[in-house]
Amino acid sequence: MENCISTVRRILRFLDILKGNRDGLAFPRTVRKHIESLTTPIIEVRNTIEHMDKKIQNDVIQENEPVMLKITDSQDGIIIAGQSLKFSTLSTLIKKLHALGQSMVAWRVADDPNERQHA
Repeated sequence: MENCISTVRRILRFLDILKGNRDGLAFPRTVRKHIESLTTPIIEVRNTIEHMDKKIQNDVIQENEPVMLKITDSQDGIIIAGQSLKFSTLSTLIKKLHALGQSMVAWRVADDPNERQHA
């Protein structure tokens, strides 16, 4: 699960780079906004995982909070040190990123006649 969350975060960073690149592929604003609306819990959980050692050293973690990823009591997500992520949010985001990736490949193929032969 940690690898999945870190990989999704890496993909989101790539999208941020693409968003700022005027010469690169532009992707629809509505798609970008929907993806961005799903990112906060993933970023918070990822940052908590990555910086757990500092949180423990600084005594930031409450006694009843898990210091490792734990399935929530409702079994619909994970929780770590007060940060939670629903499986449905992660699933929706992965599906949106996959669809965006497919669209970007299609845009590239449509723009490059040499690529059309190989698609």
